[in-house]
Amino acid sequence: MTDIIRIFDGPHARVQSGAIAAAARLPRSTTHRILDELIQLGWLVRTGQGYGLGPTILGIPGPGDQLVLRAAAAPLLQVLHEETGIVAHLAVADGPDIVIVDKVGGRSGNTLPTQVGSRIPIHTTGMGKAILARYPAEAIDQLLPAVLDKRTTGTISTRLGLHRELHRIRRRDGLAFGNEEASAGVCCAAASFGCPDGSGAAIAVSGRAALHHLERVGPLVHEAARRISARLSSEGPPESGVGADGFPSSAADTMMIKLLNTINGDDWI
Repeated sequence: MTDIIRIFDGPHARVQSGAIAAAARLPRSTTHRILDELIQLGWLVRTGQGYGLGPTILGIPGPGDQLVLRAAAAPLLQVLHEETGIVAHLAVADGPDIVIVDKVGGRSGNTLPTQVGSRIPIHTTGMGKAILARYPAEAIDQLLPAVLDKRTTGTISTRLGLHRELHRIRRRDGLAFGNEEASAGVCCAAASFGCPDGSGAAIAVSGRAALHHLERVGPLVHEAARRISARLSSEGPPESGVGADGFPSSAADTMMIKLLNTINGDDWI
C-alpha cells in the first residue's frame, strides 16, 4: 500500500489506475483491490481526473479544503435561503457519493432528510449529477456500475440513462435538477464548480416543491456557483466588502437579492 501512496507527488496530484498499476508493477486486478481498500481507509479519493491523496493522508476533513470552501460559499447560500425561504446545500464529491458539507435552512431545514455529513449516492441528486456532468464519460463508467441503486421510483437506474441526463445538463451549461430521485417529494435545482485541488463541488436549493417552481430559481443557483468558484480561484478570501470578481460584495449581493425577489414566496409552499 505504501508503494502506491509514494506514487503521488503532492496533494493535488491525480493519477489514473493504469498508471498506478504500471508504476507499482502490479496486475490491474490487484491494483483495483488495493485502491478500493485505500479509499475505504481515507488514504485516497477517486475523482473524475483519477485518484488523489485522501483526507487521512492530507489531514483535512474531506476532499478539498472544506473550511475554505464553506467560507467561500456561506454568504451565497445564506442569500439563496433567505430570499427563497427554502433550504440551500453545499456538497463535495467523494467517489460514488456526495457528502453534504453545509446546509442553510433554519427551521425549514428540518423538513428535509439531510444533515451536514450525510453521504448520498452521487447519481441520485441534482448536486451529484451537476458534478458528474463535469467528468468525461469514461471516468463515469469507471466510477459507477452499469445498473445503479434506486432510492425512489424516480431514481435514474442505469448508466445509459444517466449519460443521457448528463448530456441534457451540459446543454444547460451545467444546471441540473433533481426530481424526487433521492427522496420522495423533494426536488432541487443545482450547479457545480471545480475546487482548486481538482475535486468537484456543488450547491443546490432543495424543497418539497414542484419541479417547475425550482426551475425558475435555477439560473440564480448557477450564478451563485459561478461566484463561489471565483472566490475560490482568488489568492485568498475576499476582503470585507469586495468580491473575488472585483465587484463590491454588497452590490453583487443586492443584485442577486433583487433577482430573487421577483419570485413570489408563495411559490415555495
